[in-house]
Amino acid sequence: SAECQQHIDAAVERYLAVKPRAPETMFDHLYAELPRAYAAQRRELEGND
Repeated sequence: SAECQQHIDAAVERYLAVKPRAPETMFDHLYAELPRAYAAQRRELEGND
């Protein structure tokens, strides 16, 4: 229905309006404590290698 399509279109617009996050932030929400094996990868993404 047209109403469903409006909801979908609005959700897509909200999603597309979200600014991209820095790649290293993916580590912030995957682990309660970052495993040492990934610490170097995170530093590399931050540019601190």
